[in-house]
Amino acid sequence: MNFEFLPEADEEFREASRYYENEAPGVGLLFIAEVHRVQW
Repeated sequence: MNFEFLPEADEEFREASRYYENEAPGVGLLFIAEVHRVQW
């Protein structure tokens, strides 16, 4: 299944990634990796 984020959701995803990364280094990257893992 393929999908893509709407522009607003993509920006929210990026903001969440930055937030998690600022709270605990490495967590933002894990968040991104997990979203991409379940996306495919």
